[in-house]
Amino acid sequence: KDLVANGLREVVYITYTDNKKRNKSYLKEVNEILAIIYRKEDLINQEKSRFDITPEDKFIQMAAMKESKGRLFPAHKHLSQERNTNLTQESLIILQGSIKATFHDLDDSFLGNFILKEGDSVVLFKGGHGFEILEDNTLFYEHKNGPYNGLERDKEPI
Repeated sequence: KDLVANGLREVVYITYTDNKKRNKSYLKEVNEILAIIYRKEDLINQEKSRFDITPEDKFIQMAAMKESKGRLFPAHKHLSQERNTNLTQESLIILQGSIKATFHDLDDSFLGNFILKEGDSVVLFKGGHGFEILEDNTLFYEHKNGPYNGLERDKEPI
């Protein structure tokens, strides 16, 4: 599935081809998705009422919804099913202010910075990342798959 062709303009991909960096071994393909940024203007301008931002095979899922008054989503619940994950994926939704997001490849090399503004979202699948708050009173939501096992078992500094 070509995410850029399907309307996503800002997708951060793995760029390196060397399978051994910093004494860590990785088995992956070049052009694997590290992160997806979905801008508020993307949502405003989307033609469909629902746009699935994330690929179906990712642990964390995000869709952009643009609906009209009166649209009903019938009450429902999700079925219990076992899902196995070995990494943390997260997303942020910026409500107010702005954040500079820094992205790193799986080998920790710097990939670039993106400014996230009010209404923007980012989904982080793999690789490294950092955030700098650019304005006072910046508000955002952060979502992660759990359970949380403590800082020592969850994060590694770059």
